Amino acid sequence: MTIFLEEKGVEAEKRDDVQTLTFYKFVLDSVPVAILTVNADLRITGFNPWAERITGYSSEEVTGKYCGKILQGGMCLSHCPLKTVIGGHVPISLVESTIRNKWGETIPVRMNTAGLFDNRGNLIGGVESFQDISRLKALERERNNLISMFAHDMKSSLTIIGGFV
Repeated sequence: MTIFLEEKGVEAEKRDDVQTLTFYKFVLDSVPVAILTVNADLRITGFNPWAERITGYSSEEVTGKYCGKILQGGMCLSHCPLKTVIGGHVPISLVESTIRNKWGETIPVRMNTAGLFDNRGNLIGGVESFQDISRLKALERERNNLISMFAHDMKSSLTIIGGFV
């Protein structure tokens, strides 16, 4: 009888674990931010729907591939955020960079990166979240153009007024 109860307890525990994993996958797939996970060798192990949407790659296409080959980010070669956090155990947040989508287009992104370590501090992998900030960059360019036009108009007006004085 005791063995039966122990086995039943293990099955219930496994079922709870599966439900918990299903819930976390649901959360990662629902959050409106691109999220990718990598193993210790920087090979992609997870790629949520927002990452698919921004990059144009499906999860199946990228799983197992080196993340730098897929994202081709502006920081991948010289200052890879994932390598930095894995080496230093310190997360990086709100860094602006660029990535390339499947069709070679450059996409400006704002990213957050963290290493994944077990309870003993052993490296498991890393996680990176990023958002497409193309629209924000376009608005910044528009704002800068307006400021430039106002500055030019004010300078022209002052020059004309200065000629009369």
